[in-house]
Amino acid sequence: MLDAQSVIVRKVNKTEGGAPSLPKIADILNVFVKKVELLLRAKLETTADAMVVESSTRRLSDVLENMMMPAMIGMVEIEGTSTPAMVALDLDLANHIIDLEMGGQADQNPSFTTRFPTATDGQVCAPIVDLVMAAFRESISTVLKAPNIPQMRCKMFEHDPMMAAMVVEHAEVAVFQVSLDIGEAARSGNFELIVPMSVFDEIKSILQKDGGRGKIQGQRSVWTGHMIDVVLDSKLDVKSVVDLSNFSIAELARLSVGDVLPLPRGALQEMSFQIDMGEEQREIAKVQLGAFKKNKAVKLLSKPDPEFFEELKDVLVVN
Repeated sequence: MLDAQSVIVRKVNKTEGGAPSLPKIADILNVFVKKVELLLRAKLETTADAMVVESSTRRLSDVLENMMMPAMIGMVEIEGTSTPAMVALDLDLANHIIDLEMGGQADQNPSFTTRFPTATDGQVCAPIVDLVMAAFRESISTVLKAPNIPQMRCKMFEHDPMMAAMVVEHAEVAVFQVSLDIGEAARSGNFELIVPMSVFDEIKSILQKDGGRGKIQGQRSVWTGHMIDVVLDSKLDVKSVVDLSNFSIAELARLSVGDVLPLPRGALQEMSFQIDMGEEQREIAKVQLGAFKKNKAVKLLSKPDPEFFEELKDVLVVN
């Protein structure tokens, strides 16, 4: 995994217009890249490394003037505000995402010709924009202990930067440039997360309404960041369980080589995804047996149990 921590600290302290005015922004970005990696690995079913290479506060017009044409700018609706955020994918990253989602091999690194993005490209890339915004929202919530961060969803794509400027006018924005390496062949590309400063003002207002629970100072800040890193890097034993049956001791004693243990009908379509918790096996999702690249594999039928991650979050933010 790329070493993002030192880069984040350097870049946040060296910006064109100063660091975005949100508490603990360096810690938020540190968690953000880890969450982007985890979500991308699950989405694209391959390796993913992320690193923040730039963090600054700028005029939106200046940001858009530096974008190449055509662009892939995901316009993000933020609940409770009329000003959207943006996730601008460079065309290399967009092409790699589209190729992988359409069956491309992660261990190959093809080259692409420049072309104008289509509506289908937008449909394929929209979930990636939502993934980036989910990681950003969850990172703020985790570090600042703010459970009421507004929802953020991609509503459309703009391919002309000036059209995006017409939507958001000339707002002051925070810009986070992230570099990605995807797959065994290290397919590379960048995206820019562009967030209006008014959104940060709204988040700070939420923190104040929560009685300052998001303000983490001094040693508590260092410890909290350390614990988040420990949890995100912790290894868990995960197994797929086809079926569970109860046997008496006598039945087990009578088993011999060649005996057949029948499985219930539909067992392979309703397998269980479990984590070894030491004293018990914790089911976190339902899976189905299938195949992937000539190997046997299981496919998630549902998102992992959110209660499991909420319990971890409660441990991290305990006062």
